[in-house]
Amino acid sequence: MAFIKKDFATARQYLTEALQSLPTDAHAWIFLARTHVKFKDWTRAIASMRSAFAIKPATAAEETELGHYCSNNDQPEDAAECFSRALE
Repeated sequence: MAFIKKDFATARQYLTEALQSLPTDAHAWIFLARTHVKFKDWTRAIASMRSAFAIKPATAAEETELGHYCSNNDQPEDAAECFSRALE
């Protein structure tokens, strides 16, 4: 609910706490990544997305999203790999 209300600091706190209890919730990891993006914390956003992908296969849209995060974090090679996987 905090994410929907655009209270991203609270959303980040809730998601972090939830993931301590449910570390295999891939969707929570993805929402945590998106919350980090709101703070332009690309390193944490990338790590959260990769945590999600370790639990479940990424969709093409999620790979594209990760590619944008990598691009914004000055990781062009990683971004290119993400975009390539999104096209498979």
